[in-house]
Amino acid sequence: MVGPKVDREALTAYLNRTLDRCHALGATVIVWGSASSRNVPDGYSRETAWQEIKSYLALAGDLAKSRNIVIGIEPLRKQESNIINTGAEAYRLVREMQHPTSR
Repeated sequence: MVGPKVDREALTAYLNRTLDRCHALGATVIVWGSASSRNVPDGYSRETAWQEIKSYLALAGDLAKSRNIVIGIEPLRKQESNIINTGAEAYRLVREMQHPTSR
């Protein structure tokens, strides 16, 4: 979901499949913590990556909301991910998103 090779159509298809499965299992909250999906590639703009993450989360949030699911953002250790490493960063992202389900 971050970098020059993002395939938004594939992301949307993946989100729909995953969220349908979560909904079928009765989930109401899921957590996004996948380091490999959000790591900023070497030499790539962190600001561009941040905006791409926001774009992804807007899409994911809308799709989740349609299934009565909320997405939690998990900060990951710097050893795992090179972005969103603290609760403060995750909270900043939530505030900037201003998604109807943001808390």
